[in-house]
This record gives sequence, structure tokens and C-alpha cells, in this order.
Amino acid sequence: MRNKPIILHMNHFNKIILISLIILINCLSRNAARLSDQPLKQFETDFVKLEINLNNFNPSDTDFEIYIQDIDSFYKNPNVFSPTFYFDGKPKSNSITLSLPKGKYVGFISLSSKDLIPYYRSILSFHLVYFGIDKEYKKIKKLNTICIQETTFSNRIENITNCNILDLNRDSLILNFTLESKNEINYSTSFSLLWFSFSYAFLSGPQQYPYALFLIGNGYLGILVKHSLINFDNHAEI
Repeated sequence: MRNKPIILHMNHFNKIILISLIILINCLSRNAARLSDQPLKQFETDFVKLEINLNNFNPSDTDFEIYIQDIDSFYKNPNVFSPTFYFDGKPKSNSITLSLPKGKYVGFISLSSKDLIPYYRSILSFHLVYFGIDKEYKKIKKLNTICIQETTFSNRIENITNCNILDLNRDSLILNFTLESKNEINYSTSFSLLWFSFSYAFLSGPQQYPYALFLIGNGYLGILVKHSLINFDNHAEI
């Protein structure tokens, strides 16, 4: 019985995170048109095929998002990013094809892979590609001739690529991403989960089920949290 209030508290916390993510996604896609492999009617005579190839990915473990805004509307108010087009979801295969009108865009691509085995381990991978904007969705101050890819090290290890505007004045464009086979343990995240679990399960006094909270803390991500990098293969060509 002593575990119940904490479990309810954790569920409430998870609901807050989920609601926040839903609100953010809704705000980004509120006025945007969802893309597909077939062009929308308003630009079916003048469109470009954008192909995203996912090398070494398992589609069922992968989440993909793209939010872009035409450059003319963005530059009218460069402090407000309001996507014109978007796509999100799990790919059906290792290749995603989207049709969108020719032009120049700012925005971002978010790509993640989560290979989870509950109560054992997880391998997490993230990559963010920004086109003409920074992480605050504001106009970048300096335009580089090529995309700059870097790796950030924290509780979430990921690759971040900063690019110039996305120029789609062509018939097609292929973007390639590769998930590295090599993975490394993220000791800070693994230790944090273990400390959370042990502190509640063993340091908060006698409990009817001392391992219950340990399993809650480590059930989803597992005992070991590993990270594998996602590389943007043609970052030097865009």
C-alpha cells in the first residue's frame, strides 16, 4: 500500500510530459499541411521528391519528423517558426519519400531509434538536423557553406547538424542517415536510474514489496542505457 501514492505520482508526472509533447507537436503542425509520397493538389504540377534513406535502422524502432517553413514567410517574422509542411511517424520501410513544392525552406528533421528490452537494456539514438534555424527556432546568424555535424555529450548523447537553408529547387533530393552498429554505455543515465530505483526501494523505509520501485524505475529503459550515434551521411553536400 505504501507504494501506491508514489506510483500515482509517477503516472501523473508521465502524463504531464506526454501532454506537453502533444501540445508542442500540435502547435508546430496547427497550420501546416501533412506531407505524403503523393503531392498535394495545390502543387502537383511543380513539386520535388524528397527521399530519406535510413541505413541500418529497424523501422519499428524508428521515429521520424520533419517540420519546414517556406523561407519567404519565415523571413517576414524570423522570430516565429510556423511550419508550412510537416510529416511525423514511424517509417514503413528504410526509405521515406515525401512530395513537396519546389522552393527554399527553413526547419528541422528529428530522427530517433529506440531499441528496448525491458528490465535488461536500451540502446537510444538521436539526431537533429536544423536548416537555417537554431535550436530556439530562430534565424541563424551565420550561414555556413556546408552542414556542421557535432556530437553532444550529456544524459542524452546525440548528433546535431546545423545546415544552411534547405534548397529544394530541383526535381529530387536524397538524404542519407546511418545508424552506427557500435554502441557505448551511458554511465550517467544508467547510474541515475539505478540511484532513483535504489533510493526509493531501499532508503525510504520498510516496504511490502522492496523491489517494486526498482522495477518501475528500470523497467522501461532497462538496467543499462546505451547510446549509438546516427550520422547524416551527406551533411557536407547540402
